[in-house]
Amino acid sequence: MDQDLIDLLAAWRGSELDPERCEQLFARLEQDEAFLQAFVEEIRMLGMLKAVQSTEPRWLALHEELG
Repeated sequence: MDQDLIDLLAAWRGSELDPERCEQLFARLEQDEAFLQAFVEEIRMLGMLKAVQSTEPRWLALHEELG
């Protein structure tokens, strides 16, 4: 995986990056369509993994009980 993508994903998840590095990554996002697409695919995958690993929402259990 591209180091820029790793750094961008780390920042997206809350890691601190120095302002100069952030500017570099934002510039690449604006200029490199393939990089932007790779970032979107990765955050989509992270979201799907989080959804699959999370517990069942309470309202589903309530709905089953109430019918």
